[in-house]
Amino acid sequence: MEKMELSEALKANASVLEELIGFPYRGYKLATNENLDGFIERGVCVLGQPDASGVGPNDHGMLICGVTPSGGIFQVMFSVRNKIYHRYRSTSGVWNPWYVYTSSVYNP
Repeated sequence: MEKMELSEALKANASVLEELIGFPYRGYKLATNENLDGFIERGVCVLGQPDASGVGPNDHGMLICGVTPSGGIFQVMFSVRNKIYHRYRSTSGVWNPWYVYTSSVYNP
């Protein structure tokens, strides 16, 4: 097996992820308000938990960002602590507050 540099391996894995989910991989970000407010391109990124956070989710997880045909932006964050956060930015550029769903064990 051929050895790869770490950066090449990460790019290869990101490209597989993009093909599987149909969203481009945008890398790693700390989950700060500035980083999340600025993440407005369609794609997926991995979030690291910051030391402190304002109003956004203060957690590790994965963030998916999408753009609607009218230009609105939605973000959905899947936390490692069984929470799902979501919010929407209208075409006026104003973000709605974060809403959170919590989950529990499914027992049919």
